[in-house]
Amino acid sequence: MSQSATTTPTTTPCLEIAVSDVHTSALDEFPAQQVAVHDALRAVPGFIASERLQGLSTPTLFADYITWASRESAEAAAAQMAVMPVAAGFMASIRTMRTFAHLPVQPSTSGEGGL
Repeated sequence: MSQSATTTPTTTPCLEIAVSDVHTSALDEFPAQQVAVHDALRAVPGFIASERLQGLSTPTLFADYITWASRESAEAAAAQMAVMPVAAGFMASIRTMRTFAHLPVQPSTSGEGGL
């Protein structure tokens, strides 16, 4: 008997995108909190790479792009994040979460990587 598409594990890499506005009062400490969270996530199975971004014209706007080996590893990491001690200050600093999504990485059709 075959498994349905909803229960079959994937091997497609997954990009986690989190875009948030932080409290102005947390602006000085948030970049260090972001680094600490990314460092902790490196130890989670399925971690591939991450990028941290901060808005140029809106300095309270931050984004985290994390590549995971699969959707399952991305979702497991998100669940672990809720109980990671290092994430407490990071999460408390966020005023508004604009976007939080897991998206499958699609291969480039042009044969060229990047933007």
